[in-house]
Amino acid sequence: MAVLVALVLANAMAVVWVREEARQLDLTIQEHRDRVRALETEWGRLQLERAALGARSRVEELARERHDMHTPDPGEIWDFRP
Repeated sequence: MAVLVALVLANAMAVVWVREEARQLDLTIQEHRDRVRALETEWGRLQLERAALGARSRVEELARERHDMHTPDPGEIWDFRP
């Protein structure tokens, strides 16, 4: 009889332990999902920023402002094609 009681108690303790472990793993999974969502949001933001930084109008504006570049006049263009 004592062995049966010990087995029932051990089983009850195992059930409690397994439920707690499952709860902890569920929390960990949710944290990882939240992190993935945050990273996906950041990735989208970075893609938009990259597109904005590489826009032709912005590159042209920086070339004019920082390097004093301009669109060449027809007389300034040399053609070396045969």
